[in-house]
Amino acid sequence: MKLYSFFNSTQPYGDAVGYTITEDGDVVGSHVSSCEAWAKHDLYDPLDFDELFPEGWEWEFICIGDRGTHLGLKSALKINFEKELMQYDCNLHME
Repeated sequence: MKLYSFFNSTQPYGDAVGYTITEDGDVVGSHVSSCEAWAKHDLYDPLDFDELFPEGWEWEFICIGDRGTHLGLKSALKINFEKELMQYDCNLHME
């Protein structure tokens, strides 16, 4: 399983939430960090990843400047967005 982590800010410094998302679009981690460098450290959790993905995993941290062009992250975020839309749409039809 490919895992992508990123600092959700446009600036490398200042508190922001970082996320780890799978190639399937599932968010499996988040952490508030004071800067992009700490986010890379804070989001890397091999023991947790081993438990979640016993079949194996590959982790990559995507820097702020590369988020818009990283194909794997863009694909994972698109899948995540579509899953969220489907969940919202299903909730509307349950009434």
